[in-house]
Amino acid sequence: MRKERIWTKNFNLNFAANGLCALSLYMVNTTISTYMNGLGVAAALTGFVVSIYSIGSVITRPIAGPMVNRLDRRKLMAVAFGVIALGFLGIGLSRNLYVILLGRLLQGLGYGVSVTAGSLVAVDCTPASRMGEGLGFFGLSQMVTQAVASPLALFLREKIGYQKMMLCCLLFFFLAVLAALSIDQRTETEPAPKGKLVLTELISPKAWLPATVALLFAMTNGVVVSYAINCGNEIGIQNVGIFFTAESIAMFLIRFIAGKYTDLKSMRFMISCCGAALGSAMVLLGVGRSFGTYLLAAVLFGAGYATAVPVNQSTAIKSCPADQKGTGMGTYLLGTDAGVALGGMIGGALAGRIGYARMFLFFLLPILLGVLLPHLCARRGSGDRQPESN
Repeated sequence: MRKERIWTKNFNLNFAANGLCALSLYMVNTTISTYMNGLGVAAALTGFVVSIYSIGSVITRPIAGPMVNRLDRRKLMAVAFGVIALGFLGIGLSRNLYVILLGRLLQGLGYGVSVTAGSLVAVDCTPASRMGEGLGFFGLSQMVTQAVASPLALFLREKIGYQKMMLCCLLFFFLAVLAALSIDQRTETEPAPKGKLVLTELISPKAWLPATVALLFAMTNGVVVSYAINCGNEIGIQNVGIFFTAESIAMFLIRFIAGKYTDLKSMRFMISCCGAALGSAMVLLGVGRSFGTYLLAAVLFGAGYATAVPVNQSTAIKSCPADQKGTGMGTYLLGTDAGVALGGMIGGALAGRIGYARMFLFFLLPILLGVLLPHLCARRGSGDRQPESN
């Protein structure tokens, strides 16, 4: 029997739009802490600058779900891209800390809506029988751009300066808007009926488990994205940008395998595998002092986190009714953003006391909790909607 296609015109355009958005955001996310250091900002305050982006995303997540349920997702995504672009404009034109904070907040507010809308467009374009695989491939839009974002950002920062680099990112968002508006308006399911909002349309209780696991794992992503370069500098690694290239290559390759297993294996089995890889990466970053351990940490982290994302995404979507997919996705992404924000803030506070390398060992705790939670819920007979095969 012939498989239904994933790589359609709409899927490809959505892939491109979200990839261009991710490219720009990864460029600033991986270099903002070193930029703040150059401005003489303290480590704890730098952690807040890093994390206010995720705080902005958390603010918009509860309303992003109902918005994508009710409105044209293409136009909503394009407007959100415009808000993010305003953030880049502010950071690119000013060295004032308050303007930079406002720019980061705008980036987070826009991203909270854009990624929810983009993820739901991907769901609409993906056959139900290949949902985990399709979401895994859609995640490549961020993984591929992440491979070049950090080296490109470091190159541009060296050649033209940080602020001009921010202005260059505006071009990517112009192209992203064009791609978003070129997507056909047809969707697989009709938007939710327009009417009075109810609490369960803002946050879905049915998606609490994948959202919580996503929060715990995203804490590690927040600290890796924000401080992996600082960690490499601290232990004397040359060409620290290679970390994100190696991480992205691992993410890219694992998607061709993990997506199929996501549709076949139980959530707790997949999350256990992901936790083992993430935990190993934190240990290597915490105690390793060589280029080899630094690179291996990048590979393990990339493989573990890239596998966890479609597992939690597909579980969140399948736990909700068809007309509430946006709410399920928004609840999952709310957990992700909250985790990234917590990771950045906690990491910044710890780094000032114990250093960047040893800070990573602390994040073994949320990984362990994320692995144990699905097993505890399975014993109580709740929360695991995935097949039970091992």
